[in-house]
Amino acid sequence: MTINRKDENDISIFSFEDEEQLLEPDYLRESIHSAIAEGQLKILIDFENIQYISSSALGCLVTAYRELQQHEGVLKLVNVQPNITKLMGITRLDRVIEMFNDMRTATASFG
Repeated sequence: MTINRKDENDISIFSFEDEEQLLEPDYLRESIHSAIAEGQLKILIDFENIQYISSSALGCLVTAYRELQQHEGVLKLVNVQPNITKLMGITRLDRVIEMFNDMRTATASFG
């Protein structure tokens, strides 16, 4: 199973064609880990096609956030759907992981 990755300048953007790709979040975890190993420390995850994430996928985001912090990197989310936004609020992850409504604003936020 592949997760789409596009590198724009110094930002790695990960996206999914459907929710099936997040049922097994190890692929996302490995993809982010590979990007960090390559020196990509600005990670943006596009949730445009995702309406639901599992607790495992949520844990993957936490792991990615922590790994990036250890390398002085940043994890941000874009196009987060209402159900996921609500979950991020309940878990208070919205306080540590920035979320954006559109790609232009999200990429510009990296500075």
